[in-house]
Amino acid sequence: MPDEQQLLSRIRDYVTQLIARTTQLEASQIDEEEALEEYGVDSLMIMTLNTELEAKLGKVSKTLFFEYPSVAEVAEYLLDHH
Repeated sequence: MPDEQQLLSRIRDYVTQLIARTTQLEASQIDEEEALEEYGVDSLMIMTLNTELEAKLGKVSKTLFFEYPSVAEVAEYLLDHH
């Protein structure tokens, strides 16, 4: 079983890929610490992101990407709560 750091790294990779698909950017262009709004993430994209996360994890907060505005913050939240 992976340790917490390995799991966090996997979650960060997953969220980065999710953001990349949604914004049509390359995953390598996304800085995990940068605010998602810097990549053009808007409320319509957040609805798409929430739908994709819910398909994998079950119910997530509709305000998740507003409360945790970077890949790193979303990953930490998901590690702690899912």
